[in-house]
Amino acid sequence: MGYYENPPMIEPDRSGSNIANSIIKSSEAIAKGLLMRGERKREEEKERRLTIQKMQDRKNTVDLQYNEALSKWSKDTVNQNQGLNEKVYEVIQSKMTLAADSKIALLTETDPKKRQEYLTNIRNADGFLDNSAKFGETIAMQTATWREAAKALKIGVPGGYVINGESDEQIVDNTAAIEILGGMDQTYKNSKIDVQPDEKGDGVLLTVTGEHDDGRPFSVTINSKEFMSADNAGVGGLLLPVEQLDDFYSEAKKEVSDDKGNLYAGYLSETRETVDLPSKGGDIYQIRNGQRLQDKAIRARIDKKSEIRASSILASYNASSLKTLVNYTLSGDPSYYDNQFKLMTPEQQKAELSKMLTDKTFDGLTKDLEKTTDANGNVVYWNPTASIGIKPKPPKEPKAPVEKPEPRTYREEYYDNIISKGDDITLVEHLNKLSGNVKFVDRNEIFQMWKNAAYGSTSKTNAEKFKTDAEAKKEFNKTYPQSDGNIYKETSSGIFSPLKGYNLKKAEDRVKLALDQTSKEGEKKILQNKLYDARLSDWITANPKKSSETLEQYDARIKKAGF
Repeated sequence: MGYYENPPMIEPDRSGSNIANSIIKSSEAIAKGLLMRGERKREEEKERRLTIQKMQDRKNTVDLQYNEALSKWSKDTVNQNQGLNEKVYEVIQSKMTLAADSKIALLTETDPKKRQEYLTNIRNADGFLDNSAKFGETIAMQTATWREAAKALKIGVPGGYVINGESDEQIVDNTAAIEILGGMDQTYKNSKIDVQPDEKGDGVLLTVTGEHDDGRPFSVTINSKEFMSADNAGVGGLLLPVEQLDDFYSEAKKEVSDDKGNLYAGYLSETRETVDLPSKGGDIYQIRNGQRLQDKAIRARIDKKSEIRASSILASYNASSLKTLVNYTLSGDPSYYDNQFKLMTPEQQKAELSKMLTDKTFDGLTKDLEKTTDANGNVVYWNPTASIGIKPKPPKEPKAPVEKPEPRTYREEYYDNIISKGDDITLVEHLNKLSGNVKFVDRNEIFQMWKNAAYGSTSKTNAEKFKTDAEAKKEFNKTYPQSDGNIYKETSSGIFSPLKGYNLKKAEDRVKLALDQTSKEGEKKILQNKLYDARLSDWITANPKKSSETLEQYDARIKKAGF
């Protein structure tokens, strides 16, 4: 017969000291875990997506603001929130009292159903105390790690930590929960911690509620049994470590290079080349005796290791660990797992994970190597032992006589401003500087002139005739239709005509307008380079650098476009 089937007789303890001691001991165990609390202020998120940088910035703010207070953390913290301590004490006391009463009742109870009920009460009390104490210790460990060991710069990067969550909103809420449990709660509004037994009575339901800075309420409930089990559903724990995979990277690199990083035979081209490196300024640098990396062969070799590791990861990792590995260790995109990876079939996941492992290893292998771009825009990696030197300059040829250009009657910076700034005021200002006596105005200035002009043959001005701007603009548009554009040229005293046929949103058309209206034929020939600059500016505006492009690749794309 076991303990629960035939429990020992319990003599009533008139002083209540045995029960009280058990309550106090268990209360302190869970309270120590639940009451380790300090301060934290959350940055405004609203509808913006949570990113690694935002998590790092948030954690850095906490570290700086509360470093001194957190360094003085001590056991006395248990007594700093008497209200919560009493709540934990009350729950445990209720469980212990019910268990004690049930043990006494078993001495005389013969009804099987009643006896089973009393036995369940006793088991639940023991289970509750054991579960709550372990749960409290685990919570304490996670909150202490977040408070003291998780530095801001290591949030979301290998070797650091991230907050668990299925969505950006859940990550924000769970961050609030772990900070309030860790003591960093004073900047959350109406923060509260509640403790209740779960449905079966042998576990803890810990609920953290409050409001974020933007007023959005949150409520995070943690089931101690689920939290402690960390099962394959990925519900265990608020704080997740970001794996480094250094062992895998090291082993994979050993497949293609020695301890000094020198590549083995077969992974470099046999041909040695001298190739110019992308250079700016007077001197041009070049690779000498360079050998190209056989990147396809290297990747194929690393792939064999990656496939084995990918299979092992998919077989052994729970959902939270896999998500953290994919999002932070390998991809650097906190939304990649939810938006793409988990939607793949198992075969696709294995192939994708293997590719990510290979890419990460290859990037580490080549990060310090010289790179160039071939005619097709492909990146070429060069062996680490190649020498780098300045390209010899060709002998200077005698200068051919240069025809003296016609004197310039413009200022080059005016054209540069016309290219770089597309607003009407800038254009009019520099057109007037370039033109001399000819006057240019924008639509707003024409409107002001029109309001001050006489209305027909009367003594009133247009502004006096039309009391509101809306009425005045309606009449003004009859004389100066909006379809004519925004730039006008004075054709005779006080008479202005619109300049049509130019798309002033384009730098090229703004320069053409300036050349057509303010320059002679000789000057137009000299200023062809400004037209080139304008076309290049328009192309760059329409084709910005992609985030995945290097400067060398973008430069190659510009050249391919004819610039």
